[in-house]
Amino acid sequence: MAHNFRNPFELAVDSYGTVWQSDNDDDGNKGVRINYILEGGNYGYTDEVTGANWPAYRTNMEEEIPYRHWHLNDPGVVPNLLQTGSGSPTGMVIYEGNLLPEVYRNQMIHAEPGHNVVRSYPVKADGAGYSASIENILKNEGDSWFRPADVCVAPDGSILIADWYDPGVGGHQAGDQTRGRVYRVAPQGRPYTAPSYNYEDPNSALAALQSPNMSIRYKAWNALMHMGDEAVPALTKLWHSDGNPRMQARAFWILSKMKGNAVIEEALNDANPNLRIAGLRAARQQQADIIPFIKKLSADTSAQVRRECAIALRHQKSPEAAELWANLAEKYDGQDRWYLEALGVGADEQWDSYFAAYLKRHPNPVETKAERDLVWRARTEKASPFLAKLAADDRLSLSKERLRYFRAFDFNTGKAKSDALMKLLIGNNPRQAELTRLALRHLDPEFVKATPAAKSVLKKLMATLSQQEYLEYEARYALPEENGKLLAIALNPDNEHIGSTAMNLLLQQGGGKTVRAILAGKDEDKTRKTLAALRRVGKKESIEIMEQLALSKSQPQWLRQLATRNLGGSMLGEDRILILLREGKIEKPYILYAVQGVATAWRKAIPKERQHTWVAKPV
Repeated sequence: MAHNFRNPFELAVDSYGTVWQSDNDDDGNKGVRINYILEGGNYGYTDEVTGANWPAYRTNMEEEIPYRHWHLNDPGVVPNLLQTGSGSPTGMVIYEGNLLPEVYRNQMIHAEPGHNVVRSYPVKADGAGYSASIENILKNEGDSWFRPADVCVAPDGSILIADWYDPGVGGHQAGDQTRGRVYRVAPQGRPYTAPSYNYEDPNSALAALQSPNMSIRYKAWNALMHMGDEAVPALTKLWHSDGNPRMQARAFWILSKMKGNAVIEEALNDANPNLRIAGLRAARQQQADIIPFIKKLSADTSAQVRRECAIALRHQKSPEAAELWANLAEKYDGQDRWYLEALGVGADEQWDSYFAAYLKRHPNPVETKAERDLVWRARTEKASPFLAKLAADDRLSLSKERLRYFRAFDFNTGKAKSDALMKLLIGNNPRQAELTRLALRHLDPEFVKATPAAKSVLKKLMATLSQQEYLEYEARYALPEENGKLLAIALNPDNEHIGSTAMNLLLQQGGGKTVRAILAGKDEDKTRKTLAALRRVGKKESIEIMEQLALSKSQPQWLRQLATRNLGGSMLGEDRILILLREGKIEKPYILYAVQGVATAWRKAIPKERQHTWVAKPV
């Protein structure tokens, strides 16, 4: 349904069929977020093209880490509904009851153990998407052990909160495995009552269908579905009521299964855009020909309804689909990112035909902001010449706009892209030096290596770069003839990170033999520098090289000490040190150095294990 989240905990679905969710960052990066789930959407945790994690360099990186964490500047990434900073988001429910105050009704309620709070996120429609704010429901200021992990709605409309009750957050840091608490939250003076429901007749089951409790609604749904035609009059009465549209939606979903297009047509004509959306979703569930429904709604006054039309066009093979998409694209205002991403989802795997239909109406789509955004979002060779035109605009000296268009090249492939970037690479633009660097960041590596003119420009550029920039280009192009320079950087880096990066690239490009030769030689200075560069690499080959030195009785004492300590400099190395200690393979004079190597490990299990396995005490 959607993908590229980091650590999702629970989905919450409202009565219209809209899905909400939270996931958290890599811990400590203040990127926790609340999401509206746009069907088919990419939520940006890893690089869509390379799979790289968010810290990896890319053109047009976001300036602030909480936004960089989700690749929010990339075309094809759904925006976040709300970013809440740090935290550990857990259980979520949609509260569609009446017992709690108005501000919480029909809204998400969410457990946040990292901040010892249960919150609501009141949502407002905002273009094709939504905006949200934060309203606390329950917060314990004086008890840091309050760790709400889930929230559910009780049959009487109160909420029940499961409290993990622990000094820390996260399974790796749990401090109490035996105790927990459950809280009930309700207005003062409202003791708990459990309503009794009868599922034997339509009216009783219909009353149960309107319960705020999901289990009761589930029983009512099944009872009404089982009744079939007998339940239709009661369901129709609720569907045609002028009361709560969410209760109307609950009746509608059952009727759509029983009566099909007749009731779906009613929903598509309803004054409430959420019910029109539910109607289109129901039509898609019926696997009917949905093109007539999209035609009906594609000029809807609600951007959210048009968003659903765009999503519904995804993978449609009808000959009318491309023109319908172009109709929807023409209604993009150049501001609404939710709408733009819905158009992107709708064109998935059919960008060539959909974008071609748009180009017939906009043959030079670079004049308006809306046109430029559609070129930026497009995934078709037909967009590449226009991307190049925008990227070469000499008014955009290293502006975000220029970087934005170059980044968009990463999401397209083919000859048109290569041709467009080659013109930028060897052109005569007033900003040529800047364009050369950027073009080489986005040309396909195999094309450059197979094209003498492009490779010549690349080699000349790399000879002028700083260590950091040089490594970025070398990582992209993987030129084995550069192994000598990689080794030189690894041994004399500007900083430790650069040294380990250069060493990692060297090993990836078959430089292991050279590294082993240095370590077998008599140059102590080079040996020490090589081990320093190996320390943070954390790959199988680097671990094996250091382990062999650490355990070899033929090596001098200083070398074994250094190799033993450096072996624990990565997560893989930490694990290997513990295994060697458990198996008694590290001799007693070197245990202290093994312990020192993992002394700064952030995982609690490492120092805990260290205490059990080490026999010497640190000085």
